[in-house]
Amino acid sequence: MNRLFALLLLLVATALQAAPCRKSTPVGDYCQLPFTKLHPTQPAIGLMQVEDEMQSYTGKTPQELDQLMRKKEIPVVIGPKGRFYLTDRHHLSSALWRLHVPTATVMVIGKINDPKQFWPQMQERHWAWLYDQHGAPLPPKQLPKSLADLKDDPYRSLAGYAASADYYGKAEHAYFVEFAWARYFGDKLDWQPINRDNLAATMETIKPLVCLPAASELPGYRTECPKP
Repeated sequence: MNRLFALLLLLVATALQAAPCRKSTPVGDYCQLPFTKLHPTQPAIGLMQVEDEMQSYTGKTPQELDQLMRKKEIPVVIGPKGRFYLTDRHHLSSALWRLHVPTATVMVIGKINDPKQFWPQMQERHWAWLYDQHGAPLPPKQLPKSLADLKDDPYRSLAGYAASADYYGKAEHAYFVEFAWARYFGDKLDWQPINRDNLAATMETIKPLVCLPAASELPGYRTECPKP
């Protein structure tokens, strides 16, 4: 009975295994490719948050990680020359890559073959964040070439922790929300260094900042301040 059950599990796992990603992979399909083949569409991640995710994923089996990637859905766009561009889940992908997980299970959400239209359409569809930490426009050629090249933006971590603490709300039809709040926090705190040693104190510092009128245009803004 145990052997039969194990065989059934193997057959189910094999059936669920996605095919290798190809230029011809249809939109809406899952496929698999090495994490090293993913091209980021944003300049930075919050490394502290990535490290937290790494801890939560450590010890999971390959099947559990595959289910995780399907559940969270790692979206990619197939661009010119058949390159795969990661449009979201940079933190999840970075965490798994740092854990030496070799293969990503991704969802193809679009195809843009025309090189001249690629980045304009990526921005129009909110599939790329072409701004630096301070909000200045970033030419696509300055984006990281791989997950390994993503820079660390501690204020992106701060904004992510603030979202998890419910300092600001979820905003429907808003994109790259954490980056907008990260820039706001950086401006208000004069871009002082942030690390794990002062993170808790900084979280207390930003509580009265999230409800200021100056933040009213940010997605998820609330007029009430977080409780002490």
